[in-house]
Amino acid sequence: MKKEIRAALMLLLVALIWGTAFVFQSTAMDHVGPFNYNMARGLLAGFSLIIIILIRPKKLIDRSHYIDKKFSVKAGVILGILLSFAQNLQQAGMVFTDAGKSGFLTTLYIAFLPIFYFLMGKKPDKKVVICVILAIIGLYFISIKKDFTIERGDFLILLSAVGFALHIIFIDTYSSKCDGIILSCSQFFVFGIISGIIAFFIEDINMSGILAAKTSIFYTGLLSSGLAYTLSIIALRDIDATIGSLILSLESIIAALAAAILLKESMTAREMLGCLIVFIATILAQIPSENLKNPFNKKIRE
Repeated sequence: MKKEIRAALMLLLVALIWGTAFVFQSTAMDHVGPFNYNMARGLLAGFSLIIIILIRPKKLIDRSHYIDKKFSVKAGVILGILLSFAQNLQQAGMVFTDAGKSGFLTTLYIAFLPIFYFLMGKKPDKKVVICVILAIIGLYFISIKKDFTIERGDFLILLSAVGFALHIIFIDTYSSKCDGIILSCSQFFVFGIISGIIAFFIEDINMSGILAAKTSIFYTGLLSSGLAYTLSIIALRDIDATIGSLILSLESIIAALAAAILLKESMTAREMLGCLIVFIATILAQIPSENLKNPFNKKIRE
């Protein structure tokens, strides 16, 4: 039980960091391009985790299951490629759209997860189908205009949600055999290097812009990337996946509140309705069907 409580608190902190990170990601675009930005935050996260790996006490290393360090690095390379796809699309999209809206569009990865699992041969139940339909309706109200076009930024972030869904599937596949911190460190170095290569050809390396956006880079590099991603990998081992996902779903609400308070952003009534529908779909998707059919069944609750 102590492990579950600790994991829940860790995930709550992760949701808070990730939600507020949208504000920093948005303001950074006033100074530097998305690929330069992601290069800096990725490499900063990687180097910070190397320090943690070198100084962490041995008692903090999870020995409850077999750890393959070489496999952790290799798995991190694959995760880093997926993270580069997702994170760079998200950051590029935020050049054209608001931080609060970005938070809700990103959480649509939860609607994409059952679709990918279906393609992998896992048949979804009726509840999942309903959630996907709700998510599509919510997306319509958030992003689709009356002439049935979608804004460029919203489309890029929607594509990033596909990448985040694949990233989560691969984390679920690899994490049980890996050292969480080594895995995370490896993926961020790959993410930073790939972002840097793209920046070199598309934006040119902009050191003055990176320095101007240093506050945002330190927040997202050290906290959102280095700390939060690592905490999520570690915490999800010690808590029920449904509960963990529900806690992380708060990211979208926190993003909208942070954007409204710090950036003075506002949404139209249509966009707010869409966000509400997406949030309902997100929550519903993560509640086991048995609990919905038998909400007062003591055995299920326990």
